[in-house]
Amino acid sequence: MSKLLQAAAIVWMLSASWWIVHTIRHPRITSFEDQYEVILHRSDLVPRGGVLVIGDSITAANYFPTLCGKPALNAGISWSTSHDWAPRAAELVRRAQPSVVILALGNNDARPDWHDDYRKLARYAFFAVTPKQPEKAAFIRTLVSTVPVPDQTYDGTHLTTVGAREWVRRIDTKCAMLSAQQTDKAKMLGTSGAK
Repeated sequence: MSKLLQAAAIVWMLSASWWIVHTIRHPRITSFEDQYEVILHRSDLVPRGGVLVIGDSITAANYFPTLCGKPALNAGISWSTSHDWAPRAAELVRRAQPSVVILALGNNDARPDWHDDYRKLARYAFFAVTPKQPEKAAFIRTLVSTVPVPDQTYDGTHLTTVGAREWVRRIDTKCAMLSAQQTDKAKMLGTSGAK
């Protein structure tokens, strides 16, 4: 019987330890609203016309002072969903006044109506980084131009250092491609308007 109690005690201690470490690593200790307020205040520090990345823990854990050749605001909040961001995106976009908005959400979306929330967010997006789940990525591609999240993860979701660098490279490449397309469209419109 004492071995059974020892085993139970060990399991309990490991569970408690896991919970403590998990809670510290993924700060759900503070609410989404608290973290959102911090992001709003940080938006005042980023020059207008920069890049705003609205995301979840993949974004939150990544470091990128610039993206697309512009100052970037990391608006990543661990565990956040499209449902969390849908009612708040307009305020953040208005306050930050970015020239580019990138969505990097979807991994945590489990609500049946997540599609509706993502549609609301997509109207702000220049493009999106798709989550690993194929069905979610397919839906997001119907709304906005996309870049796939890199495969280099340490747990199947969160990026390693190499993955994070690849994430930034893919975003910068997509920005350059979309900017070139917009320039080409503007030139075509300018040419056709001159005739």
